[in-house]
Amino acid sequence: MKINIKIIIISLIIGFISFPFIALGGIFTSSLFDGKTIEEALHIIGNKIEEIFIIVNDIENKQSKLEKEIYCLELIKKTPEWGTAYYINNDIVKFYESAKEQLDNFENDPAYHYPGMLEKWKKAVEEAEPLYIKYIEECKNN
Repeated sequence: MKINIKIIIISLIIGFISFPFIALGGIFTSSLFDGKTIEEALHIIGNKIEEIFIIVNDIENKQSKLEKEIYCLELIKKTPEWGTAYYINNDIVKFYESAKEQLDNFENDPAYHYPGMLEKWKKAVEEAEPLYIKYIEECKNN
């Protein structure tokens, strides 16, 4: 996709530069270079093309950053399909932290001993941990 964008932009640049020469007989561009030597005219064109490449590079960087942000927004919503209903398909970090807290409660506090709940929270932590680690490694520094 990036190669196609570069090709399109370069084609537009070439068209932008060549159109005035062809269609207007050089009047448009000659006014830009009026009273300039060939070297000065080439220097002006070179500067303009360099500015365009800088702008294209900046656009590509912003696009790459935006793609990363979208990826991270999608990744954070990947959660196991059960557990604390509030965090399902909402936030893997909060889902994992909540499941970890519940697991700690069920392991350490006798008041939390309900049949089958310890296994449920162990399963939640085991399923959420790889997603949580992937999100932290790839997206936390955004």
